[in-house]
Amino acid sequence: MSEHYYYEVKTLCPASRIETHITLSNPKLIKGNIVYGKPVDCSLANTCKHKEKPTCYLKAQRLEAKGKRITLGGG
Repeated sequence: MSEHYYYEVKTLCPASRIETHITLSNPKLIKGNIVYGKPVDCSLANTCKHKEKPTCYLKAQRLEAKGKRITLGGG
């Protein structure tokens, strides 16, 4: 089983137009300014009325985000 790293990025949700925190999963440790990975969690997921829209980030195969990020850990 491969190790995954999780990154949290702040971004504007295109479905709800609200700022959200998206957690991305990547098997590689990212050291640059651009974070990329499979979206696995959204801070709005439990309350979102727009999660069935095709623009929901959790439906994406891969996302990239530039700027600040919080490394949540590996494992």
